Amino acid sequence: MFCLNRYKDGEEIESDDHFITEVRGNFASLIIKDVVIDDDAEYVVKASNEAGEVSSKGELFVNPSGQ
Repeated sequence: MFCLNRYKDGEEIESDDHFITEVRGNFASLIIKDVVIDDDAEYVVKASNEAGEVSSKGELFVNPSGQ
């Protein structure tokens, strides 16, 4: 068993209709549906179990339409 945590700019976020977590085998993805300006942020996903912890970080830049 493992624990998966998601963070937006350091604040933990929960999976919902906007932030979807998908796990396939040993891989996890954070999917952001219908991206808006407020989604512009640094995202971190951390997975942990009895063997340790691993994390992945990415930054999402959102430009308003027409700019």
